[in-house]
Formats: sequence, structure tokens, C-alpha cells
Amino acid sequence: MAPKTRHGIIAMLVSTIFTIVLTEIALGVFDPWGMHYFDDLATIWDHVIGHAHRITVLPPGTYQLSNWSVTQLDDYTRYVPDNQGGPCTIVFVGDSFTWGHGVNDDETWINLLARELPEATVINTGFDGYNSENIRGTLLDFPDADIFVYFIVDNDAEPTNPVFRMTRVSMLKKYYTYIKNQYFTGDESPGESDNEELQLPPNTPDTIRFEADIAAMAQDGRTLFFGFDEVLTRLLQPDYEVTILPYHTHRISVADAHPDPRGHQEIKAAILPYIQAAIAANCGTG
Repeated sequence: MAPKTRHGIIAMLVSTIFTIVLTEIALGVFDPWGMHYFDDLATIWDHVIGHAHRITVLPPGTYQLSNWSVTQLDDYTRYVPDNQGGPCTIVFVGDSFTWGHGVNDDETWINLLARELPEATVINTGFDGYNSENIRGTLLDFPDADIFVYFIVDNDAEPTNPVFRMTRVSMLKKYYTYIKNQYFTGDESPGESDNEELQLPPNTPDTIRFEADIAAMAQDGRTLFFGFDEVLTRLLQPDYEVTILPYHTHRISVADAHPDPRGHQEIKAAILPYIQAAIAANCGTG
């Protein structure tokens, strides 16, 4: 290969690498679609450990994510800074929606509820990726709870996630994948589910597990079921009392459908009367 040609190839490679690095930096700084969502997931799942009942938990500590932080307590629950320590113990169970993925400890809808419940001790046991098996196991860790509040989400009937490490990939690659799925293949935004296509075929292991989990929690008598107007919630309603709440109208980003702080305010306002009624009925206060 002639020196001139070799120098040209080297220059082209250096230019390409330099462009990719600059693009990655720019996407990481400006992030117009909120793609930090994927980096946050990787950071969280880099720390998870196994647990006897809940299968996966996030160890105690404070974790700084893209533009929010989360504090986990020694019992693997999320810190509720405005918890008032009242005599009625309410344990909230669920997935990332319950945990409050994407917002600070004081901004979660559960903490906003705690501010208005002086008669309650509020515990947030939610976590990213939890399904009904994780949630049923969580109940075993809080035998003295007066009330369990389970906010059902459509993916709660999916297979159980083992302890695993999420591989970090380039921000550039994530943008490419998102744009390709969103605008060229018709796939939906990460974090959303296609409610009309969700199926629960009979006699599959996950379907059997989900139905058994729901039945056990309902039989306990302390569990209140909530959900959005989704397929999974509608499927449960003939046999179980599930309160349907309106969708939040404010989400974190284009890529992340979790509620932002304003969305958490909406959820708190919608669910508060039901929680107050439950406290009065189950704890004789409120």
C-alpha cells in the first residue's frame, strides 16, 4: 500500500473515531429524547443482589443517576422522607412505577401520599423489573403490615428476572436503535406496553404463576389492587376488585414513560381517597 493511501486511510479512521466520540458526548449532554433512561437502568442493575423472598433487591445506599437519586434502606426499601411513622403500617408493592424510577425520593407518589397520612407508617418496597412473583415474595418480609397496596402494571405477568448485569452499550448505539424502532419499524417507546396485544395464554408457567400470585394476595385480605385501564387489569376484574385510576399525563421523556414529578402528583391525587378510606376501615383511624 502506498504511503499516501495509508495516510489517507489513517486520517479517515481518526476522523470517524473523533466524530463518534463527539457525537456520543453531545448525545450524553443534550439527550433530547431522554435516553439516559437506559444508562440509569444499567447503573441500577449493576448493583442488584439476590434475595430469598424478593429474588432481586438493590442494596442499601444512595445512588446518583442521570438527574435523580434514590436512597435504599437496610431493609431494601426506598427511603420515604416524609413518612410520619403513624400506627397504621401501609406497605406499597410493585415494580418501577411503585418504586418511582426517574424521580428523587421526595418526589415519588408514595412519598407525596405519606405527607398527607399522619396516621400511617408508609413503606415503599417497589423495584425495577418486579413481577407478581417478586411482589408476592415481598409480602413475606412484612408480616405485620396492616395494608398492602399493589399497583398492577401490564408486564407483571412476564417471566421473573434473575440477578443479572445489564451490559452498557454506546449512547450512540442506543439512539440508533431507538430511532430505528420508533420511526422505521413501528415499535413503541421503551417502557410502554402494547396493551391491546397482551395475551395471557392458558396453562403456561408464567400465566399459572401470575394467577396463583394474585389469588394468594387477594386471599390474604389486606391487599388493595390498583391499576390503569390496561388489558391485564381488565382480565383480573371479573374475579378481583381492582380499582382503575387514570393514566398520568406527564412522563419523564420520549424514551421513558415513567411519570415525572408532575405525573407523580397526579397519581397521588387520584389514589389518596382510596388509601384514606382503607386506613379508616383497616386501622380504625383516618
